[in-house]
Order: sequence, then C-alpha cells, then structure tokens
Amino acid sequence: MSSALALGLSLGAGAGEAKAAAGIPVLPASGNRGLRADYHCQTGMPGYSYNVCAKHIDPERPAGIYLYFPGEGARTDNAWFGLWEANTLRPYHLIGINMAFADGQNGRDTSGKIEAARIAIGQCCADYKVVLGRGVLACFSGGGVPTGKWFAEHGPRRDAKGDPALAWRAFPFNQLALYSANYRAGVSHGDPRLSWFISVGTQEWALAALGQTQVDVAHELARAGVTDTRLMIPAKEHVITDPEPAAVAEQFARTDVLIAPFLYEADWPVPGAQRAARMANAQAIGAALDALEKALAKKSLPDEERAQLTDLRARIAARADDKAALIERLASSDPVLAAIDGKLVLGQLGKSDQAKRVGETLAALGKTNAAKAAAQAHDAFNGVFPTLFTASPTLTPDQKLTIDRIAALGPPTALASQMAAEYAVLPIAGR
Repeated sequence: MSSALALGLSLGAGAGEAKAAAGIPVLPASGNRGLRADYHCQTGMPGYSYNVCAKHIDPERPAGIYLYFPGEGARTDNAWFGLWEANTLRPYHLIGINMAFADGQNGRDTSGKIEAARIAIGQCCADYKVVLGRGVLACFSGGGVPTGKWFAEHGPRRDAKGDPALAWRAFPFNQLALYSANYRAGVSHGDPRLSWFISVGTQEWALAALGQTQVDVAHELARAGVTDTRLMIPAKEHVITDPEPAAVAEQFARTDVLIAPFLYEADWPVPGAQRAARMANAQAIGAALDALEKALAKKSLPDEERAQLTDLRARIAARADDKAALIERLASSDPVLAAIDGKLVLGQLGKSDQAKRVGETLAALGKTNAAKAAAQAHDAFNGVFPTLFTASPTLTPDQKLTIDRIAALGPPTALASQMAAEYAVLPIAGR
C-alpha cells in the first residue's frame, strides 16, 4: 500500500471509472421512519453502509442533510458525529449521514460509492421530511475523491436554467466542506452562490500534495467569483480540528438563508399553495408572496384552502424576514458580503416590505467608513490571494506586510479579515 493510502488518502478515481449516475433515488419508507435515534444502515450494495444521526430530528419538521465521506481505511460503520453534531446538525436541523466503506478505498468504484451516498440520502428522504438542496457535502482526506467526482459531474452549473428541483435531486447541497481533502476536480463551472470551506494543515502540507492541490482549488474558486470561500491553514497534522466544522457552520448559516430551499412541498397539497411553495423554494420569494395575496383575495376560496394559503404566506414572509435580517447583520459583520448578498436578496424579494428593508440597509451601508475600510481590505485581499501559498504555507516579507494591513482594516468578523488574521501568524519564508 502506498504511503498516501496508508495515511488515509486516495490519489483519484480509478482508470476507466464510469460516470456516476444522477439523482437521489425515490425509495419506500423503512422501519426507521420518523425514528429519533442514531443508527446504522445498509445500502443494499455489498460493503457500503452508513450511519444516521437523527436523535435530534423532529419528524414533523423539514430537515436538511449533512453527508460525510471519510478518508481511506476499511469501515463497517462510522458512528461518530461529534465534530459537527452540536454546531451544525442540531441548530440547523440537519440529518447527519456518515458513509462507511468496507474496502476503505475511495479511488476504487468511486461511482459506486457516490451511488451508495445517494441511496443513503434517498432512504432518509423516505423516512423523514427532507428538503433536497439544503445541506452540506463534507469529506476528509481521500473522501475528496467521490466528493470531487460528484461535484464535477452533477454539481449545480453556473447560470443553469430549468427546474431547480432537478438540480437539487442531482446535487442536494448548498455548502461544500473539504477537510484536508484530496479534492482534485474543477470548480469554476459551478454555481458561484454555493459556499466552500477548504482546510489544509501546515504539518500535512506535503502529504499527497495536499497543500498544492487545495490551494489550487481555493485560487480557482476566487478566479470564478465565488465570494463565500474560506481557506483555513491551521497548525495541524492530518486530522479535523474543532475550528474547522465551526467555520463551516458559520458559512452554512449564510447560504442556507440566501439560496437553499426551505419548504417541504408535499406539506402544501392544494394547487395554489403548491405553486407558491415551488416558487419560494426557487427563491422567487416576492413573486410567491404576490401570488398568495392574489389567491387569498378571492372571496369564494374554500376555508381549508384559505387556511393553508395563509399558513404558507406566513412561512414565506418569515423567510423574507430572515433574508432581510441576514443582510442587516452582515452590514456590521462583513459589509462586503452584505453588498454582494444584498443585491442577490433584492432580486429574490421583489417589491415586498422586506425588499425595502434591504434597500435601506444597502443605501446606509455605502455611506459608512467601516464599509469603505472593509472594501479596501477585500480588494487588497483579492489582489494578494492568488500569490499566496503557491509553494509552502509561508509568507514573503511583502505578503506579510499586506496581510497585516488587511487584518487591521476591516471588521475582524469579515471573511477577508478572518483569513488575513489567520495567515498573519504563519511563518515568513526563509526565517
């Protein structure tokens, strides 16, 4: 066995590997339907199983998915969710799915391993109210191989057209988390609204070229205009440390509100409600609210339908409030993201009252010194980032000066300032 494999890495999908099939399968409910517990399941594919973390899941509430591909090493189960249960699964009502592969080789039958993950999600969809398109796809080490293949072949495309529900069934996530992962697929074709977390430790930098390849992924995302990208370079060996899933949770909280579907459409069976729910899940929030107002204005509307439409209107209005509140928070914590995401949210909210709130927030934002400083930090970071870490996790003296200036400019909670502060403690080359 190669040293890379022995340390939990895989160098890529096997030669001649077939393209993975698309789509989360529709499966019958199992004996675990609605079960509030953690448990182990078989996929029906020999040697491929998974563990579910659902003891916190209310079966009457819509849930999302946090699916994890582990590194190399034979596993007949994978029951530990400790790193992301408290900070992500519970607060965001996500079902945890940890894959387990008895052969322990992500580069072998990679398409089959992706299909096993789809089966795991499909079974959770049958057993709980799962909203596809709302979730995290996470991986460690060699788990980056199936993650990369899945995203490269079926990830949401930039400027994609058509039914978003089909895209969510092909790739049901709004966040990717690459924990020291051997991810070597392209990313620039993907939807730039997704959020990406990438980590690689200083003490694992040379392991299977992790430092070079993961920095390349981060640089490609930056060139592609993916604004919510976080590259973390902690002083760690080949493990996942607590700050990494915490950073993923912070990003997920943003893109969950910005782009993820949130309604379980089967809960809204009457025609007017179902159409509005589909519109809202596609982020046409203002249009959905307008459609519901028109429907509710009909005096002949049956009482049952009126009750359902009224309930749905309240839920969609609450999501509109969430979007406006997010931009208001970002105006203080990360003015650059507030400006970028605010423009997206304005298009989603149409002519609603919440759109007016966002417009007022953005108008006030442009007049503040804090926003101007954050914009300077963001521009400076974008200028220096493509030159960082091309050979090692060190800074040149000039890069160190720039990074220190960026860290001091913007609010410490801004994404560029957070990364600059982390990079500022890295060694200077040659010293």
